This record gives sequence, C-alpha cells and structure tokens, in this order.
Amino acid sequence: MKISFFAATELELAPLQKQENNALFSQTGHQVQFCTTGVGMLQSSFHIHRHLYNYQPDFLLQICIAGCFD
Repeated sequence: MKISFFAATELELAPLQKQENNALFSQTGHQVQFCTTGVGMLQSSFHIHRHLYNYQPDFLLQICIAGCFD
C-alpha cells in the first residue's frame, strides 16, 4: 500500500519521520512518502493535487497544527 503524509511545514512531519524505521512502516511493507505543502489553502491544494497525480497513493493523511499557535 502506498501511503502519503502531508503537512505544511517540515516541523509538523518531523515526529512521524522519526518513526519511519519503526515496525509500523518497515515490517508491514508499505511505501511511505512525506510531502511538505507550504502554508495556506492554495499552496496545500496545489501540492497535494500534484502529488496525487504523480504518485497515486492508496491512502493519504494531512497532518497539521491548523494555526493553533500564534
């Protein structure tokens, strides 16, 4: 299964990328990709659409803090 994780910044993806070698990813045989989209709806929609067109993942998850910090 091809799995893609999206976030606006590298900081939001960092904790998940540290777990990439964990049993969740390495022993299940899933292909995992991480994509940084940039801040804002236009940036996010453009990068997600381009990624979906090029890689056609089976599952995608957008991770974000949704502007909860000043």
